[in-house]
Amino acid sequence: MRPVRRITDRRPLCHRTAEGILRRACAAAEVDPDGIKLLRFGDHAVFRINGGRIVSRVGRSPDRLPSIRREVSVAGWLAAEGYPAARLVTGAEQPIVVDGHPVTFWEGLADGDTYASTGEMGTLLRRLHELEPPPFSLPPLRPFDKVTQRLKRAVISDTTRAYLSSMADQLAAEYGRLRFVLPAGHLHGDFNIGNVLRDTAGRPKIIDLDGFVTGPREWDLMQTAMYYDSFRLAHRGRVRRFRRWLRLRRPGVVGVRRPAGHSRTPHGHVAFAERRREPARR
Repeated sequence: MRPVRRITDRRPLCHRTAEGILRRACAAAEVDPDGIKLLRFGDHAVFRINGGRIVSRVGRSPDRLPSIRREVSVAGWLAAEGYPAARLVTGAEQPIVVDGHPVTFWEGLADGDTYASTGEMGTLLRRLHELEPPPFSLPPLRPFDKVTQRLKRAVISDTTRAYLSSMADQLAAEYGRLRFVLPAGHLHGDFNIGNVLRDTAGRPKIIDLDGFVTGPREWDLMQTAMYYDSFRLAHRGRVRRFRRWLRLRRPGVVGVRRPAGHSRTPHGHVAFAERRREPARR
């Protein structure tokens, strides 16, 4: 694997700046930047290249570097285990760091209308949890770490901010008192229908590997259950039968998680939180 030097010239990141960073990373990794198309702009700027054969993720801020390095390690571990997950491409060492922003290149998978079924998701999740632990350490699950930062950035009234902060504090205390049935182990951390896509042969694979942590296995069921409850996007079934479902789903709401395809902008997060606010009070 060819080492790639860091390229530095830091500037604020917008989608145009992110594309410029991607083009410089492509040059360093010897990737043809043909047909660059922005897919979404959230924690990462995600681009399709070469008709979707490659997908690149540009970290929105330099503080993403540790999680991206972990993602690269997780991808290598899953590839060695033969587990169906998105694979890194190019012969260059990844991530490539441009202006402090980590850039990675992945095999292109279908996006938008070819998600896996919940049955296929269950099979993938069982296989994932049955793997031997990776040969490197993963951080512990801390479901409330991002809540405070997101609430500080959110464009909302002081009343709403105080309400959500109070709820987060309450739920953090409740979460600390939970006792889980399943043994702790490695988790995807963000396992949901939007993160299980099909490859060109129609086989489901997991993506977004930067959230891998260790913690209660029930956590990886939480979002599918939450989506069913809020949007009827999954089968009710066994997912909702584990006793701690309600308490697990509430941290997901306070963490201002979004339904699949929902806006990742601060305004989008806040709109989702505001819609959940009134029912939560009843």
